[in-house]
Amino acid sequence: MGLEKVAVYSMAFQFVYVYSLAQQSITTVLMPKMNSLRSNVELVQFCRRALVWLIPLTIIIGILIYPSKIIIGFVFGHKYVEALPVYLVLSFSMLINFIAIPFSLLITAFNRTHLVAFSGFLQLAVNLALNFVLIPRFGVIGAAYTFGLGIMLSFLYNAVCSWYLLRFKQINVV
Repeated sequence: MGLEKVAVYSMAFQFVYVYSLAQQSITTVLMPKMNSLRSNVELVQFCRRALVWLIPLTIIIGILIYPSKIIIGFVFGHKYVEALPVYLVLSFSMLINFIAIPFSLLITAFNRTHLVAFSGFLQLAVNLALNFVLIPRFGVIGAAYTFGLGIMLSFLYNAVCSWYLLRFKQINVV
């Protein structure tokens, strides 16, 4: 696509990195509590309490995303106006990760980290395959769509794994 297009995507992704840091911070705070729980009932209750906070947080961030695109124009000038749609797609995609936090922590609480690793591998495979299809067709916005679809697939995978573990397995307390 050329250096200019890569710079556009990279610039948009720099702003999106803040969402990743916020997600990692929330995960770091919740992980010790999640890993101290001793039953499936406690895990479900904790996930519900976490979602009571994470869903409104996600909605608030979602409301602020569109107006935040003004920052890109202010900081980088009008020559990066092409990055605004990419930024919006990447940002709204990252919101899914906030809702996914309890699900990925639940998998870890069941000591099934290989499922989390497989989720990352699945997301990598989807990104590689879809980048070959969507980037030639849509350019940098195709890369952003690919990123979002990878996150969505990872979220669905983690949600299904969490449901399965809660339904058919008991937490192993070591």
